[in-house]
Amino acid sequence: MIALTFLVAALACDPTQAPAEVRELRAVIEDCRAVTSASSWNAEVEHNVLPEHLDGWLRHEEVGIRVMGWKLVMDLGDASLFPTARDHYERVLDRGEEPHRRVKRVALASLHHAAKRGVIEPARAWDLAVPFASDEAGPGLASALSLGHLSKLLPERDPRPIFDAMLPVHPEAAWALWFRTRAGFPFEERRASQLLSQTVGLHGGLLKQWAAEDAGMLATLLRNDCIRTDFERCELAATLLAEDADESLLQALKPGSAPTTGP
Repeated sequence: MIALTFLVAALACDPTQAPAEVRELRAVIEDCRAVTSASSWNAEVEHNVLPEHLDGWLRHEEVGIRVMGWKLVMDLGDASLFPTARDHYERVLDRGEEPHRRVKRVALASLHHAAKRGVIEPARAWDLAVPFASDEAGPGLASALSLGHLSKLLPERDPRPIFDAMLPVHPEAAWALWFRTRAGFPFEERRASQLLSQTVGLHGGLLKQWAAEDAGMLATLLRNDCIRTDFERCELAATLLAEDADESLLQALKPGSAPTTGP
């Protein structure tokens, strides 16, 4: 009975059967998204009903509908459910047929999911996302997050040019990118100093990685940052490092300690 209820609901999601008014059509798509997030799932809904309509939503003349279609792709978490998925990624991100940033943003946000499920090759997904890394708007942030995830599938790719492009426009997201790509992105003074000087947050996992690689240099950078920010971030840094850091590193974070000039 429950499965039948979900199937009926999904069948009602068909935009070709819905009223033409955009507001009502949006409500139809929201109903479909509710079906995808239901705790009980019906295979016939998943594989036969929703994929049939996704293509139409992603090509819809109304921008809001296209955005919702891409959000539905993210909700499904599996772009392989509809056969034209790769074509949509190529059309929106490469060939430039889609002028709206909101649409590009949600497409980029789901790109790493598509790569993980074989809808598009990880290398191709990387190439599609890279040009947006320096975008100041939403597509830039979505690109950065997807590239961070894609780096796990492409350990041979150098993440540092992406970091450099992203840091001026989305500095806080650069913490996560460096952490996710840390296997191929060792600690270095210049970029770490830039990251500290252009952000207000910290990433505990990355700080611990840096401490393991060069505790002396990290102490220098953190001490200088503490002085620059009037010790606003020092307590947080000390808390994040407390379990693993040596005493000399923690000492550099204390207001009463001597200035650090180098390792």
